[in-house]
Amino acid sequence: MLFKQTLVSLFMAASLSDAQEAMQASDYKRAVTLYREYISQNGNQEYEARYGLARALAFAGDYEEALKIYTAILTDFPGDPDSLLGRGRVYGWLKRFDLAAADLLLLLEKKPDYSEAWSALADTYRWDRQFDKGEQHVLAWRKQFPQAPEAALAQAVLYRDFRRFAQARSAVAEAQKLGASKSETDTLLSQIQRMPGALPWELQGFYELQAFAPSRAPWHSLTLGVKHEFPQGSLALQSLTVNRFERFDQAFVLDGYLGLWPRAAGNLRLQASVNADVLPRLDALGEVFQEFGDIWEGSLGYRYMGFTTGPVNFFQAGIGTYLGNWYLRLQPQLFLSGEGPGIQAALWARYFFDSADNFAEVRVGAGRQVMLVGSNAQLQGQNIFFGLLNGQYFITPQWGLLGTINYNYFDQFPSMFGFTVGSKFRW
Repeated sequence: MLFKQTLVSLFMAASLSDAQEAMQASDYKRAVTLYREYISQNGNQEYEARYGLARALAFAGDYEEALKIYTAILTDFPGDPDSLLGRGRVYGWLKRFDLAAADLLLLLEKKPDYSEAWSALADTYRWDRQFDKGEQHVLAWRKQFPQAPEAALAQAVLYRDFRRFAQARSAVAEAQKLGASKSETDTLLSQIQRMPGALPWELQGFYELQAFAPSRAPWHSLTLGVKHEFPQGSLALQSLTVNRFERFDQAFVLDGYLGLWPRAAGNLRLQASVNADVLPRLDALGEVFQEFGDIWEGSLGYRYMGFTTGPVNFFQAGIGTYLGNWYLRLQPQLFLSGEGPGIQAALWARYFFDSADNFAEVRVGAGRQVMLVGSNAQLQGQNIFFGLLNGQYFITPQWGLLGTINYNYFDQFPSMFGFTVGSKFRW
């Protein structure tokens, strides 16, 4: 009889060990089965088995059943930290954010050194879109654990999700100094660099008017488009209608951004106009952006514009830096065409307000440019100077307005001044 009881005990111990191994292997459904077998053989009083079953059920996606077991454990073991954490996490996954926060706040009151509880509550506030509470919480977490890179990373994730990319970048830099892994920081910086859209879909509409001095017929353009965000990039399809030199042209644009490798992104823009007079038949741009150091970004690009009167090739580079809420960039450009080579450079400064969606920007540039002029739409090289002011503001998370005013001086063409107004709607 004693030998039989020993064998049964060994079988039960092995069964519990097997359940734990299944959890470590992320085989959650098998872990649920093994924990239940163990409890059926050994009774429902052992804490380790009940807690393991609740975790296995939660990770297997059976949230309601996991909640029942966590609640039963907390009835038998009031204030149990691990069960409060587990139940709070499950409430968060079910979007029952008030209940999740209640459990996690109670846990932190009892065990303020429980780092996983700090992390879970940070996630809860972020998922519940409570920025102020989330920011207060991560700041308190960083004060409680000043050397913990996890707290700085959580702060960066919060700022990223609320599109406060300048602050997110600063938090990542602080996490790096505290010893955060390169893979974690590179992933975050790649997401921040691309500045993903706030919502998956976006409708776009822009109208542009350019007038001239001395007076001549103004230029008009209308752009309508739709944009979709993917996990690794975005793709926009646009229709462009222009009226220049009293001629109408129609073109279609495909504009895509894609994350490439750590801290790098690419932009490919294709514009085609079958029967173009004043637009290029084909306008293709490819550019790669690479971040380096804490605040720097470099880029290289090539653009081809195929006009009816001949092609123009552009080679461009850029160097940019992030300074707090400022983004500064210098971009020189070389073009080659039948009109000869030319060089111009542009400098711009963008200031972000409360998020990446709300900003003001100024650009200035000078050099030589090639453009279509005259009733015959001939390519001609021009010495130019230009300046513009640009801004965007989202009145609601879905609806935003933007506007630009500009002035362009040409040495062989009337000076041009104008504006652009537009709107974006997201869902």
